[in-house]
Amino acid sequence: MLHAIVKYTVSLGGIGFLTPASGTWGTLGAMPIAYGIATTLSPIWLLPASFAVFIIGWIATAIYQQKTKKHDASEVVIDEMAGIFLTLAIIPVDIKLYIIAFFVFRFFDIVKIFPANVIDRQKTPFSVMLDDIFAGVYAMIVVWAIWQYAPIQRTITQVWTWI
Repeated sequence: MLHAIVKYTVSLGGIGFLTPASGTWGTLGAMPIAYGIATTLSPIWLLPASFAVFIIGWIATAIYQQKTKKHDASEVVIDEMAGIFLTLAIIPVDIKLYIIAFFVFRFFDIVKIFPANVIDRQKTPFSVMLDDIFAGVYAMIVVWAIWQYAPIQRTITQVWTWI
């Protein structure tokens, strides 16, 4: 029973078992939850939500790794939720910014810029969660800059109208 709950938790209700690119699916699955928190309360509430998801994910990932003997299994996508929550925490609820945030977060999560790349090489449940926190912080900074910098906003608006 415990293993089923842990498996459900780390995979975000089974989303992590979608292929290909389970991390992308996990991020996509977390977006409506982030939207709900941001619109119901405020975007800033995504900061404590990210912290809570991080702690729950760390514990659940430790149990899952111990049970399955797999490190950073592709189905473990709760780390994506913690990361994308951070990315969205300091921007307004806006569909264009959310789409940009999704792609920027995925970029940083895949590329793993220092120190995320060093953390990713660790074999601990903590490292599974932490590298996505760094991706979330990097993406948060980039998306915030896009939101704040008017010339970038105008360019995005122009590109958006072409699409």
